[in-house]
Amino acid sequence: MTPNPKVVRGDRSGNQLVKGPRLRGAYDGASHDTATSRRRQAAQREAGHAGESSLLTVDQLCAELHISRSTFYDWRAKGKAPECIVLPNGSLRVQRDDLAEWLRKRRAA
Repeated sequence: MTPNPKVVRGDRSGNQLVKGPRLRGAYDGASHDTATSRRRQAAQREAGHAGESSLLTVDQLCAELHISRSTFYDWRAKGKAPECIVLPNGSLRVQRDDLAEWLRKRRAA
């Protein structure tokens, strides 16, 4: 006698667990085309940030400047880093405009 291919394993009580259809949650990872998402995309296009946020995370900033996170935090401790926004959860963001101004100030003559 061959085992049923749908049976996965037994639990402690000896009952067999059977694979069934996968249940989907409220969010399955796919982007949904809604009125809100269309308005948000239109506002980003009008602002000139097509698909790109005007706020950079520390990782994005470090990648653009080709520096390590420790270097960024050293600059920040010395007061030499671009102006940062501290979010309520404690994470940092840098506005793209502030970064551009900071780089202009440091341009060698």
